[in-house]
Amino acid sequence: MGPACSVLRSVPRLVPCRLHEHELVVYQNLADSSSVSWICCQCGLPNFSSSLFSRSDIELSNSFSCLSPDCDSITSEFPSSPLASSSPTSKNKGYQNPRPRPTSKPKRTSLKILVVNFQGIRNKTADLSVCIDEKDPDIIIGSETHLNDLINSSELFPPNFTVFRKDRDFGPAKGGVLIATKNDLIATHRVDLDSNCEAVWVSIELQGAKQITIGSFYRSQQYGNTTEYFDQLQESLRKASKNNNSQIYLAGDFNLPDVDWPTQSIPPGSQYVALSNHMLDISAEFGLEQMVTEPTRIKNILDLFFTTNSSLVESSTVIPGISDHDGIPLIVVNSKPITVKPKPRKVYSYHKADVSAIKSDLLDFSNYLTSSENTNSTVEGLYTDFENKIKDVMDAHVPARMVTKKNLTPWIGKGIKRLHRRKQRAYPLA
Repeated sequence: MGPACSVLRSVPRLVPCRLHEHELVVYQNLADSSSVSWICCQCGLPNFSSSLFSRSDIELSNSFSCLSPDCDSITSEFPSSPLASSSPTSKNKGYQNPRPRPTSKPKRTSLKILVVNFQGIRNKTADLSVCIDEKDPDIIIGSETHLNDLINSSELFPPNFTVFRKDRDFGPAKGGVLIATKNDLIATHRVDLDSNCEAVWVSIELQGAKQITIGSFYRSQQYGNTTEYFDQLQESLRKASKNNNSQIYLAGDFNLPDVDWPTQSIPPGSQYVALSNHMLDISAEFGLEQMVTEPTRIKNILDLFFTTNSSLVESSTVIPGISDHDGIPLIVVNSKPITVKPKPRKVYSYHKADVSAIKSDLLDFSNYLTSSENTNSTVEGLYTDFENKIKDVMDAHVPARMVTKKNLTPWIGKGIKRLHRRKQRAYPLA
């Protein structure tokens, strides 16, 4: 049976193979010798009776190309390597999915951002998929991914997301951060902002808006009270803040349960006093404001979202979590400030009013109110009739025009503007 057996059994659809002449001779000799007992080393089956090999009516060839390793050519129907695999074959740690980059900047009025602590993303792909379908986020900032370079991002996220990762390559593989962006966003991995902490940085470009620099950060409790991680984060923020025409969003699991973020204070007897003070100093240095106000794990706010422009944050809510963190912050940010256009309003020219006609109409209305023809006797009804009559008289006898006043700060007059220009000339910006 030997090679022939291995060839025949390797074809799942029972496609026979053309046997070479020397192979037929070997098989014929083994089959004719009834005293020889042998077992195929490939499939483990023993030899059968010689009638199986002595029959002349068995067709041992077909029109297909040979599948034996000795063949000179192999058809394209049987490739030597799979067309696709579940794990990456490249050792490149950029982790940027090979998806087409948008050719033009997308126009977005707002962005939905999820800040997720996965506590291991591999066993939560179903929960993540449901969360994405329900909330439809544009950006996902994740921490504690527990991934390595043998796991492809396409196994975890839908095909319409591009994922930027930084896996933990030291110690126990229970950290790791990522940023996932929709494919219609122009996202660039900011390798220049990397440091020796668990953080990954991405820049987002939107049409008609400032560039957005997003960072995903994770601080594990296993490092105790050391401030080394925050020092590295501070260095990355210094590099990111050099671009004045960029907004900074920093989010992740900071593991700082002691800070009272609305008051920027630390209660007495806190566990991480030095770390909390250090993070408060960093947020003050770079003008970062923390926007998550609801607990994300038990009664603590561990998953944070910092921004340099809090006025653009439209809403900040916490939705049910998918790990040991009870909640997932859902942040909705506007891409640029929303300006309220002044509505046109009617301005009456009272100096051109027909005073005699106004007096005549109001006298007639006064007589009507006191006459028996007026059936409305309630105070509210009489006042409504009077108000409507005044408006009708003004529209009829007072000229008016529609104006739109663009100056929404009337308290800033010419004198204040003159002083502002003098200040600008005396202290020019660098």
